[in-house]
Amino acid sequence: MATGQSSASDHRNSTSVGIEILEMDSAQYGYLRLNKYLLFIMGIWPYQTVWHRSFVSLIFIPVIAAQLILQAGGFVTAIIADDLEAFLESFAPLMISFMCIAKYINFFYNFEQMRRLLDIMQDDWRIYKKRANEYDLLNEQYAIGKRFVTGFVVSLLGFITPFATVPLVLNAADALGLCNISDNRPLAFRIEHFVDVDKYYNVLLIHSFFGTIGYTLITLSLNCMMVAYVIHESGLCEILRVRLENFVEIDTADVDLHPGKRGDKWYENARDCVLLHKHIIEFADILEDANTTCYFIVIGFDMICISFTQFQVRTRLTSSFITNYLLTFVPLVSFVLGDQTVINLENLPLALRYVSLSVCLLCDLLFISWPGQHLTNSSERIFEFT
Repeated sequence: MATGQSSASDHRNSTSVGIEILEMDSAQYGYLRLNKYLLFIMGIWPYQTVWHRSFVSLIFIPVIAAQLILQAGGFVTAIIADDLEAFLESFAPLMISFMCIAKYINFFYNFEQMRRLLDIMQDDWRIYKKRANEYDLLNEQYAIGKRFVTGFVVSLLGFITPFATVPLVLNAADALGLCNISDNRPLAFRIEHFVDVDKYYNVLLIHSFFGTIGYTLITLSLNCMMVAYVIHESGLCEILRVRLENFVEIDTADVDLHPGKRGDKWYENARDCVLLHKHIIEFADILEDANTTCYFIVIGFDMICISFTQFQVRTRLTSSFITNYLLTFVPLVSFVLGDQTVINLENLPLALRYVSLSVCLLCDLLFISWPGQHLTNSSERIFEFT
């Protein structure tokens, strides 16, 4: 089996992305289509040609790198200038950028392992589609993953939209004479202590929008790919569970006490279950080896951002009637919206942006946690029949 996987992998290395998609089973590709498009946009789809990957990276990487430099520069200069408000507004976006960069670097560093996992997924699909009941189990798990991925993509894009577009909307409203922002021209990030905002405002405005979309795509594509890997692993666990459940044919009356290996159904079932269990462990080992460190860093950044906003909720609340009412009668608001939203309730555009940012943090934490819990549930069901 290892030889077959190796030869299949060598063949894939010499083909273009169009041929790769033709090789993948159409049903499996239907489940992974969204994952492929998200990774393709960033130039990290494992089956892209080197030329196309390099071309996309030359555009994508400078955009996100420039945004990280601007955010870090704005954060450091806010500390030097002793501007507490700019410091608070810069902290969470900068940590989120570091979190996304960690995911992106990890995928590049473990690119061959990520590709190998996809190769194994395709080989497994071809093997188990030959048995209807096992094929149905695999389809069921892939369908769960597709629904979850689609929901996450729609939700995160919807929640991040206010944060990314409010400055653009305010500028459009100012151009139409609906409001006046000449005294306080908004940007997605506070970088006035680092860059001459008045001189480069239009360039910074456009760049911050596309940079935010770029970081959002990193989160979406890599999280969704992780779900695809875990869902495949869960499908294999379900197949093993069913094999163990039907291990013994209890309706057989005649029992041969000394059967040969070829005619020993129990031996064949035991061998198949052992081989499948070994395959599941090997797949999980590759997945764990490629992502454990990254997940530790990402969850750390995520929790720091959430904890920081909760600390600010407790220490920097205003005494306005609206704030006190919300925190008295709707305690969940202080948890979901975070500090910047609460202390800027009278500034609706800024409040709306930080509502979207805070909810995105919670969505990402949910999305990071769900695959592990789903895989745990699938593996626990195996032990019911061992």
